[in-house]
Amino acid sequence: MNEFQRKISSSHLEVGDVLFKLLNNTSGIIAKGISLFSPVPLWLNFSGYRRKTSNLYSQDPCKVTHAAFSMGQDGLFEYDETRGIFEIMRFRGAGVTYTPDPDFKTHGGKEYLVVRCINKKLSEKAYRKALTVHSCWATSRSTSYGIRRAINSFFFQIRGPSITDERLRILQKRLMNETESLIKTNRVNFFCSEFIAFIYIWAAIELTYHRHFDDPLKIFGTDHVRLIPSELFCRMLHHGQFIPLL
Repeated sequence: MNEFQRKISSSHLEVGDVLFKLLNNTSGIIAKGISLFSPVPLWLNFSGYRRKTSNLYSQDPCKVTHAAFSMGQDGLFEYDETRGIFEIMRFRGAGVTYTPDPDFKTHGGKEYLVVRCINKKLSEKAYRKALTVHSCWATSRSTSYGIRRAINSFFFQIRGPSITDERLRILQKRLMNETESLIKTNRVNFFCSEFIAFIYIWAAIELTYHRHFDDPLKIFGTDHVRLIPSELFCRMLHHGQFIPLL
């Protein structure tokens, strides 16, 4: 274990930190599949950065299989692909799951890499957006784990639409359950890293509107949010807004 992989307890985490789970000997079939199929979409969408990240941080980003958002002392929010997958397929999924004490013993004994946003206004705003998404799930079940999105992102490299002001207005209406629809698929579903990319870009767009941030593209170098865990990890470390927690 290198110093980047040292164990972090909840007392070390700050609002806005992102925890990336690593593949290990006890990982399940889903995590192994994510790691196995990560190289192609990462190469296609962020070519060359697998090697750059490995060289700089002694960590192969394709070993990253999951991402969670830190609420500081209040725990973690995440879209967890291992919880109730068959319930999710029947539109009864847990949506945003909450872990109150996200240290390594209580959070499954897994190893994590922690990445921290250096812009406190941005991380605080992302925290507020995470609370909004969780509140929408808790009150109207307007969001759940996006199995189809994850499959399309890994296997078919479907990126989805860019996040623009107009797209945000549509998504907010769906989150607030203000869009009339007879079908349950008219929701705002995410997979783990997409959720984190979304709340950070949403936060950046709002800060830009109030002139507290100059360009949302400076966060990840893209306005797409369907980023698989390995790509989100690489983009966070190579666009100047995030640093590894050493």
